[in-house]
Formats: sequence, C-alpha cells, structure tokens
Amino acid sequence: MKLFDFLRFNKNSNGSAKSFHTISDLFQFNLDEINESEFTKKPVNTSQTVGVHTHLELSLFPKERGLFDKLEIKKLTSNKYENFIFSKLNFKRGDIAKVKLLVNDLVTLLGIDSTNAGKFKSDDILDLKSDYWTGRSWIENKFDTPITLGFDSETGLTLVISRRKLAKTQVSTHLG
Repeated sequence: MKLFDFLRFNKNSNGSAKSFHTISDLFQFNLDEINESEFTKKPVNTSQTVGVHTHLELSLFPKERGLFDKLEIKKLTSNKYENFIFSKLNFKRGDIAKVKLLVNDLVTLLGIDSTNAGKFKSDDILDLKSDYWTGRSWIENKFDTPITLGFDSETGLTLVISRRKLAKTQVSTHLG
C-alpha cells in the first residue's frame, strides 16, 4: 500500500468509483483477520456494560476511511456476537465530506436504512454541525450484520458493526 492510498479509498486503479460487494470492501482494516495481540485489553465494567466479556481497543493509523482513529471490539458473553466500534472523538466540520462519502457508500451497498433514510442530504450536514446526528441504521440487511452510524458531542462519530461470531471458514462468506 502506498503511503496515501487511504485517501483514495473509494476509487479503483483507473480512478472510477469503486464498487462494493461486501461490508469488508468498505474498509482497509480487515475485520476477518484480527490479531488480538495488537489490541489493548480494556477492563470490562459489568455494572455499565451488560453482556460484554472482552473489550479490546486499537488506535488506527492511518485513520480508517480518513475518519476513524480508534477501533474497539466488544465480545459478548453469549459468545455469539462481537461488536466492531470505529470511533472519532474529535469530529470536525472538515470531516463532513468523508461522512457523506461513507453514508453514500453504505447506501450503495446496503440500500436505504431501517428508517428509510437514503443518501446523505443537506439535513445531515445541519445535524452534524449541531450536537447530535441520528445518522443511519441498517438493523436488517442482506449480510445479517446490523450497522449503525451516528454522532453526538460526547462520544463523537461512531460506526458500529454487530457481527454474528462465526467459525473461521464462515467469516469470509458472512462479511464477504
């Protein structure tokens, strides 16, 4: 990977828009090949986080999609699901164009979200400039992988991918 390839995440080699076939296609970070030794294990506060038995955290450099500087993985006690939480605490107005691109890429891949919201629009810009943006949520989608994207002034911009934990041979089929 060239040093600044992360800035061209939505283009293929000939400069045209990249087509996405799987959730994994949207990211540089490979969610299917997690090396837990690279993560910091965080203590799990069971009074605040019900059902989580493992909490891992990794600083991302370069930033994922030019936005997210932290990835957390929370493995649930049931051992059936794990949440991948990409976050950016210090969201700036200059990041709105990158959010727009992410929303539009998600809509291209998954269709309109669970609230019938589609591509990024001017109302989204106004909400992102305020203290709260409901963003998008795909609770049911063709990958059976709930995804939410939102912003509030306390937690920043977050993208949560809730994935059913599968056997290694099934992971690439599930996320693509």
